[in-house]
Amino acid sequence: MSKGRRHTLVVQKVNAKQDAGQYEIRTPDDASSCQVTIEELGTPPADFTKKLQNIETEEFQTVELKCETNRDNLQIEWFKDGKLIEQNDHYTIENNGQIHSLIIHDVLINDQGSYTCQIKSNGKSTLAQLKVKEMPADFIHKLGKKKNIFLYFLN
Repeated sequence: MSKGRRHTLVVQKVNAKQDAGQYEIRTPDDASSCQVTIEELGTPPADFTKKLQNIETEEFQTVELKCETNRDNLQIEWFKDGKLIEQNDHYTIENNGQIHSLIIHDVLINDQGSYTCQIKSNGKSTLAQLKVKEMPADFIHKLGKKKNIFLYFLN
């Protein structure tokens, strides 16, 4: 339906499985899209059944932050200190049914912080703290005794 500059899409006899998803509208000058989630009447709202747990680890370890939802295959997002996390070589995001995981590879000190898993459809979230213990510096190979050591200072 169109009324002036307003355009409306009306879906009759909604089917939760078939009609949920990404909707997009395009005009010659612009485009817009949205994600539509449909909840059937009588079903409890999407929520977490197991929340994230705080983790303490040492540098260079791999850690997994894990939570569980009351529904399969919910769309979720992960955040670190309020910033959206994108999957890459450092972060692996896994969604297996009701289990949602963020795996952090080769943890470093700057990975320490607050991690949030958020359900996109309703904004419900769970939060955990990651504390990283810095490993002490150690020699890989000790140098033998040297007679002459030269230091050069450049200005």
